[in-house]
Amino acid sequence: MVQVAVDEKVPVISVTGGNPKPVLEKFEGTDTKKLVLVAAKRQAEKAEELGADGVMVVGHEGGGHLGRDDIGTFVLTPEVVDSVKIPVIASGGISDGRGLMAALALGAEGIEMGTRFIATKECVHANEVYKRNLIDANEHSTVLIKRSIGTPARALKNIWTDQILELEEKRSWV
Repeated sequence: MVQVAVDEKVPVISVTGGNPKPVLEKFEGTDTKKLVLVAAKRQAEKAEELGADGVMVVGHEGGGHLGRDDIGTFVLTPEVVDSVKIPVIASGGISDGRGLMAALALGAEGIEMGTRFIATKECVHANEVYKRNLIDANEHSTVLIKRSIGTPARALKNIWTDQILELEEKRSWV
């Protein structure tokens, strides 16, 4: 998929999960803007060193996969802004204009909203029940799973997340 993006001269790519170096190397010498999702100041500095054009910094509030540290978006954002020269996009727990204004005040160039857009009518691939659950959710509606295996992720609480947490609690490495 990366080679297709290079061949098709995709204008912007977003690199998430793992070491971004192999992907960034594929785009050397192209006009493609390269954004790297990071969850720590050190990761942002490394992404800049590797040639990223910008970083998206996701805090502990983010939906889906998160960093291993429990650092919130509005603590992490100014730390990253102060440590790199490339643009910083804030992500995690931002769902409206108030979050946008806060991120901008902390030095971010903009924001990334992911989960918030799933609940829109334009998102035709998401199940309507899931969308309704997102809309009805409050600050107590999510849980962190897979922390015990080093890949923490935020998900809506449900029977499946309860079972995952129960299994994690029973494992010897927890």
